[in-house]
Amino acid sequence: MTDEMMTEDGGRKTEPRSSVLGPPSFLGSWLVREYVYNPDGSLAGTVRQRRELVQLANGRIRVTQHCQPDPELDGHPMGRFTGSPVFELSVEPPYRYYHGPAVVGTAVSWADGVMTGRGLWPQFGHNFRSFAILAAPEQQLTGGKFFNASQMIANIAGLALPEATAADWPTLSGPHWPGELAKEWAGTVEMVAAGSMVSEKRPLHRRYGPDQSWQDEAKDGSTARWQLKPDEQRYRLTGQQADIPLLGIGKQFGWLLEIEAVAGFNTIIELMELLDPASGHLVGLRRWFIDNELTEVEIIRLRPIDGRRRTDDR
Repeated sequence: MTDEMMTEDGGRKTEPRSSVLGPPSFLGSWLVREYVYNPDGSLAGTVRQRRELVQLANGRIRVTQHCQPDPELDGHPMGRFTGSPVFELSVEPPYRYYHGPAVVGTAVSWADGVMTGRGLWPQFGHNFRSFAILAAPEQQLTGGKFFNASQMIANIAGLALPEATAADWPTLSGPHWPGELAKEWAGTVEMVAAGSMVSEKRPLHRRYGPDQSWQDEAKDGSTARWQLKPDEQRYRLTGQQADIPLLGIGKQFGWLLEIEAVAGFNTIIELMELLDPASGHLVGLRRWFIDNELTEVEIIRLRPIDGRRRTDDR
């Protein structure tokens, strides 16, 4: 997708967000492997990328993405995601602007290390939506979708590591379902108000059930229960957010889970979670729409706590 390397958040904020693009760790070369999924959830292949980010004298950053699709993608639209496209970006916090030529569009930095983007690859010929979450100081979980207008052609889940410290191209491996890796997880949820960009970070505890269900418990005692039931190539969701019933549809793309749910009668919740089993990182974004207006974005970062935490703490 597009470059998304940021720095990790430090805690509670009481002021609107400032720039998160400036730290030197943002620049340099990164190795990326993107897993390409078809709309039905099947794996089509992978794309390897070497991303180079260079600070320019005019204040912008030049991004070069050296793309290598696997032979399995021959004949697939992502098989044409090749070569070394270049674009420049600028930052006006909390926004990031892609100036082309390879990518045009915009992105929002919701917190340090967390970004969503939207735009167009004109020469490649597809519009996109992207996300990136820094799970650890030198580990990014990333992905998104490519479209023909509203028709999805590929869903992407990926992992990026600094080239200087990566022994080889990064890979995702292990169970797709976090509950198979560990039953108990703990970490944080950061709640960002969509209008003011003021945020607050709180502890979060998650417990997975014997089936495809989980319960989130916040420090204030509030709970949320999510239950998935397979339904052909998707999931049916039932559950409860606090005391409000949940109904929704979910879809699995390898280690990436996406859900859209309705809470009550006026609230839509969009959930995306991506797992890296090898390092034991589970990250997610939960976007809240009330009366069809985005009101809050929640950023989830979790690690296993029941003895299954991975030793690879990258």
